[in-house]
Amino acid sequence: MRKIFLGLKIDSSYASLAFSSSLGNLERDVKLRLIERKEGNFGELDFDILEKIKKEILEIEKATSSKVSKIYFCFPQPKVRKVKANHKKLIHPKHSLPLTISCLTSSLKEAELLNLDWEDFCLEAYPLEFRLDGKVFRNPPLGIYGRRLEVDVLFYVAKRTELLNLEKVFQYLERPYEGLVMSSLAEASSLKEDTLPKNFSLLNIGRNKLEFSYFRNFILEDSFSIYKGGKFVDDKLSQELGIPSELSEEIKLSYGSLAQADLEDSRLITVKKVSKYREIKRGTLNSILLSCYQKVLEELRDILEKKDILRKIESLIIMGGASKIKGFSELAKRILSLPVNSPCFYLPLVDKDPDRFCASLGVLRYPLSDFNIKNKYTQNKGLLSKIRNFLEEYF
Repeated sequence: MRKIFLGLKIDSSYASLAFSSSLGNLERDVKLRLIERKEGNFGELDFDILEKIKKEILEIEKATSSKVSKIYFCFPQPKVRKVKANHKKLIHPKHSLPLTISCLTSSLKEAELLNLDWEDFCLEAYPLEFRLDGKVFRNPPLGIYGRRLEVDVLFYVAKRTELLNLEKVFQYLERPYEGLVMSSLAEASSLKEDTLPKNFSLLNIGRNKLEFSYFRNFILEDSFSIYKGGKFVDDKLSQELGIPSELSEEIKLSYGSLAQADLEDSRLITVKKVSKYREIKRGTLNSILLSCYQKVLEELRDILEKKDILRKIESLIIMGGASKIKGFSELAKRILSLPVNSPCFYLPLVDKDPDRFCASLGVLRYPLSDFNIKNKYTQNKGLLSKIRNFLEEYF
């Protein structure tokens, strides 16, 4: 029986599913499904959403006469925290030996055992810098002779209690899960690598929060959340205009604009409040939107300046609902003083909502993408690696 892989993301207001028979060739055969809840939010253990996901899995299996054999799950970034560590390893007490992948792997494993608490589960481990006998390397100095190896490592960890809760999810779905991938890595893996600069950032403004991730040479060096997303803006519009919050989101996406020329727009929007109709000036709507998004972006700018990240970023890629509002990219460019680019996805999603499906597709691409650190440090490129490390050591 043919096997199918499932990329799964469960958010506060929807769940997206991507089914594919191949991880390396997603464009050949991908089926996308979206499950939304009109009212309220749900979590991973909500019976209602799990029942609908299970139903979609069974329907795909019946239609394709195949079996969903493995699930790749998009792990929520706000539940992840960073741990920085430094580990020293003696390769040999007397003689200099060439550094091998097995030596590097064991060093990272020892660093994990010595620096993480027992209740922490390691999702990713990124070596940031290597020192072999005091000489500094950005890339692993494979093939270079030395006795003492020192590695600066960045761990992304989650509580094991979260893992236990997720195991209940997969027990209910009656399908095994193959891996957990952080949402930032999943979203980045949905992009074409050859369109990305060396140092870039992802800005995703969702329903409840803003997620920011900074990548250096395809390594996730920082990620954090600000709990001011689309709902924050909708609530402010609801309060200022005296309309329901659900209606605020609708008119924001249909008529909202952050362009300077639209702040004085005198045209009227007719909305229905209970059994009465009222009119709202577009300029008033746009002024409130501008004030809200300015506060969010200024708060983001202050955090980036404190972390000393802002000056390192070459490009900012904006995703999420806010990116659909006219003038938002220009506002972000002005406040953050960064070049802003639109995402270039690996798969064209013309008839789909790319912001909803990028994570579920990216989580399937991640095992073979450049963002997977294991692809860099598990494949020895032989002579080319040794030549590069030799040049880095002496020149």
